[in-house]
Parts: sequence; C-alpha cells; structure tokens
Amino acid sequence: MPASSPERVEPAGPGELGRLGRLAWPVVLGQLGMVAMGTVDVAMVGAVSGDDLAAVGVGHIWSFGVLIVGLGALSGLDPLFSQGWGAGQRAALGRTLARTMVMATLLSVPMVALMLLAEPALSALHQPPEILPVAGAYCRAAAWGVWPAMLFQALGRYLQGRGEMKVPMLAVFAGNLANVGGNAALVFGLTLPGGLVIPAMGAVGCGVSTSIVRWVMLAAVVWLGAEALRELPRPSLADTLSPRAQLALLAQGGPVGFQHGLEVWAFSGTGLLMGALGSVEVAAHAVAINLVSVTFMVPYGIGAAAATRVGNLIGAGLEWRRAAWIAVAAGVGWMACTATMLASIPGLLAGLFTRDVAVAALAASLLPVAAAFQLFDGVQAVTFGVLRGAGDTRFPALINLLGYWVIGLPVAWWMGVHTASSPRWVWGGLVIGLSIVATLLVWRLRVIQKRGAPALQEEAGAGG
Repeated sequence: MPASSPERVEPAGPGELGRLGRLAWPVVLGQLGMVAMGTVDVAMVGAVSGDDLAAVGVGHIWSFGVLIVGLGALSGLDPLFSQGWGAGQRAALGRTLARTMVMATLLSVPMVALMLLAEPALSALHQPPEILPVAGAYCRAAAWGVWPAMLFQALGRYLQGRGEMKVPMLAVFAGNLANVGGNAALVFGLTLPGGLVIPAMGAVGCGVSTSIVRWVMLAAVVWLGAEALRELPRPSLADTLSPRAQLALLAQGGPVGFQHGLEVWAFSGTGLLMGALGSVEVAAHAVAINLVSVTFMVPYGIGAAAATRVGNLIGAGLEWRRAAWIAVAAGVGWMACTATMLASIPGLLAGLFTRDVAVAALAASLLPVAAAFQLFDGVQAVTFGVLRGAGDTRFPALINLLGYWVIGLPVAWWMGVHTASSPRWVWGGLVIGLSIVATLLVWRLRVIQKRGAPALQEEAGAGG
C-alpha cells in the first residue's frame, strides 16, 4: 500500500475537468510566457532588419534544438516526482531532486559545446551564408543561459510534481519583464544616465538578453519556491552523486529527451528546409512557428497537468483512466477552436509580427496549413503527457521517430524542396507526421490503460 500522501489526492470523478483546469492554467500561462519571450524577440529583432530576423530564426532553431534534449530528459522524471508525491515519499523526493540537479549540470556541458559550434553546423546544413556569422554569434551569447535553464527545469519538475504549478509560472513572468528590458537595451541600444552608452547589438543583443533572462528565472523560482524546497530531507553527497543513480535517472528521462528532441528537430528541420529555399522563407517560417506555438501552449499545459494528475493518482493507488481521457478531450476541443482562427484570419495574424511585406504574405500562406494539423498536435501533446505521468517514456520516442523522421520530414523534403520548391509543402510534411504520431500515441494509451501503469515511486527512492 502507498504511504499516506502529504496532501490527500482526490480520486477521479465528477469535477475532474475542474481539477485538471486548476493544474493546467498556471502551466498554460507559464508556457505562454515562454512563447511571449520568443514573440518579443521576433517582433523586436524584426524591426531591425529582415537579415537579423532570419539570423535569430536560424540561430534559435539550432540553440533550442540543442537545449530541448536536456529539458526533455528532465521532464521525463515527472512520474518520479508526481508518483512520489502521491505516495507521500518525502525522502525519495529529496533524493530525486538532488540527483536531478546533478544530472541537469552534467547535461549542460555537452549542450554548451554544441551551442558554440552553431556557425559551422548551420553552414553544413546549407543555411543562407549571409546570416551565418550573426546566427553563430547569437548562439554563443545564448550559450551562457544553458545551465540556469536546466536548473530551472529541474526545480520546476519537482514543484509541478507536487501540484505547485504557480511558482514556475510567476518565475516566467519575471523573465518576461527582464526580456523586454534586455531586448530594448541590447537590441536597439541605450544611453544611460551619465553618458554611458550600450551599443545596439541587433540579433546578438537578443542572444545576450536570452541568457540574462534565464538567470533571472532561476533566481525567481528558487526564491518563490523556497518553502517547498526547504521541507525536503537532504540526502548525503555520496547518495546524490552516485553514478548508478545518475544512470537510473538517465534511463528514465533519456527517452523523453529523445522524444522531445525528435519532435522539435522535426519542426526545426522544416525551418532548415525553409533556409535552403531562401532568407524570406526562413523568416516567414519563424513568424508562423511563433503563432502556432502560442496556440500549442494550451494543450501543452493540459498535458503537463495530466502528467501530474495521472502520476499523483497512480502513486496514491487510485483509478487514473477517467482523468486521462478527459485531458485528451480538453486538448482536442481547444485546438479545434484555434484551427478555425488560423484558417480564417491568416493575413491579420502574420502582419502582427513583421513589417516586411514579402515575409508577411508568405507566413500568411502557411497558417492555413498549420490549421490542418492543430487537432493532431493537441492530441499528441496531451496524450504524451498522460503517458509520461504513467511512466511510459520509451515507446512514445519510437513513435516520434517513425512519424516525424521516417515519414514526415522525408515527405517535406521531397515535396517541399526537391520537387515543388514550395514552403507550403514543407509544412505539409508536418501534417502527415503529426497525424501518424497522434494516432499511434492514442493507441499506446489504450494499451497502457488495459494492462495497467507501473508505480515508479520505489525506484525514485532507491538507494544509490
């Protein structure tokens, strides 16, 4: 029998949608805050020049493509935190959090190295040569923010696992304030009292601001979550640094990092394919991706809430299936609404992000295609969150590999670049990949539903 929970986990039943909503809305707002940072970056750098916007777009594709693997690996530890909290295993939670902070630090080292290699890597990927020096400098500046971003993610997984969704959200809001001020000063330049001048750095200033923001967010989550962090028992240093424990965490979280990487790399791959078509195409892709990211944050938040809710229920030994399917239905309902919006007013939406007429027109032509995959994107985001809460992390990574990389991206390259030279067909490959991933993830959830989900809290508390 599970140990008594520090906070009683309510069984699934009437009012489940409300419980899910209470968990989801802070995550949604927090993720919208993360997207808002990218949106501010695109809008402010886009006011400098089209080349600067393209450089940030390509640089962000590389830098985030590197970072997402580490962030995803940490999110794969969600069931250890949520099930451990549901089972009332405080000592296990303390060990898991300490080990997760070590894991975050270790994973930061190769990620920083890859960020520093952005320029030659992007050159090898045949990106427009005129933007490569600036894109490389943007990534080098953003590399200083990798470690704090990883530590922020580690702390956020623990807090969300115990249902403390608002703390990461508030930290993201603090980051947004810092981002606006940082971009205003570093992208456009600023003259301070006393005659001190901060030179206008354009796209590179945006990268510097990104690193500063990530340190601000880390400081905010430590300060706001201090009480929840203090109450955990502190494990020994030897237990925390145990190589065996680190390998166990990597085995649990690594497949999720791989899964997140495959998904983001697929979208990044379409951006690189756009870069092969020209700088206008990659700038339009950056605008369209930012718009789609805004709509995606709601099912992402529902998926994160479902991971917490399902994990808490499993840890407490309660029925979890009703909560899982209500979450999936909520994600589908939201994305049906946003698909209608993207298809109805694409020109108006694209015009909010750039003054370049050619970029805005091309971005507007992509949004109806994006509307076609909204439902599939919502299903896969929420279903993956449910599976993560149930501790199923390996098989979904294989599903992503098949849907995006075996089918979706090859179709995008063949039809969008090789055959038709059409940006719309590049995005068409995403529609095909997402439909396959969503269908197979729903099938996987039905399999897990029938055979039962394993409880992982004992593994979280295992000694090193």
